[in-house]
Amino acid sequence: SSEERETFIRKHSLCKINPDTKKRISSTKVVIFTGNPINATRLRKIFDSEVLFIANGAGHNPVVVTPSANLSQAVDACIKVQTYNQGQDCAAPNAILVHKKVYDGFLKLLKVRLKKVKTGPYTNKLNIIGPISERKNLEKIICILNENSEWLDSAYRGNLNIKDCLVSPTIIAKPLARGGNYEEAFAPIFFVQKYEKDSELSSYFENSRYEENAMYITVFGESKYVESLLHYTS
Repeated sequence: SSEERETFIRKHSLCKINPDTKKRISSTKVVIFTGNPINATRLRKIFDSEVLFIANGAGHNPVVVTPSANLSQAVDACIKVQTYNQGQDCAAPNAILVHKKVYDGFLKLLKVRLKKVKTGPYTNKLNIIGPISERKNLEKIICILNENSEWLDSAYRGNLNIKDCLVSPTIIAKPLARGGNYEEAFAPIFFVQKYEKDSELSSYFENSRYEENAMYITVFGESKYVESLLHYTS
C-alpha cells in the first residue's frame, strides 16, 4: 500500500453493523503483525475482538549464504527484505552471513544491483527507499554508523539526508570473527559478515544475544550447522 500508516489502519479496522442481527462485521478478518510486542498490544485494541490477530515478536532473522548458494537469488532476496519499508521492519535481517568462498562475488553483485535502487520521496513512484518514518530514529542510525565506521563500504558508506530524513543504502562489511550484529537498525543497512567455515556460524547463533530474539533463519544453499539447529530446543 502507498497509503500512510494511520490511513491504512483506520480503513482496515472499520466495522459495519448488520441491520438484521445487529452484529458487528469487521472489514478485516486476520491481522499478522511483526514487531515490538508493545506495539502489537496497542494495535490489537484498534481492531474488533472478533479479528484473528497473530503477533510475531522482533527477531534477528539472519540470512546465511553458503558456497552452494545461487548468488543472484540470494542478492535479490537480501535487497528486497532489507529495503522493504526502508528497512524499518522487524523481519529484516540484522546480519547477512556469507561464506568466504562466495563473499567477494556476493558483495560485488550486491553493489551492482543496489545501483538500481532509487532513494527519495515517494512522490516519485520509481523510488524504492523513502524517508525514515520517525526523525528521532536518525540518531540511532548515526550511532550505528559511527560504531561501525571502519567497516563501511567505500561505495555505500551511509549517506544521510537529514533534512528529508533519507538514508541511502549502506553496506557494513564486518567479518563475523569481529562480532556478529544483533542490533536492529531500522534502516536500509546491509550488515554483510564473512565467515570462514560452516562451524563458525555457531559464534553467531550460540551467542546469548541471539537467543533473546531468535526467530527466523533464511539459508541459500546448504549448511549442516543450520540444519542441526532445527533439532535444538532450549
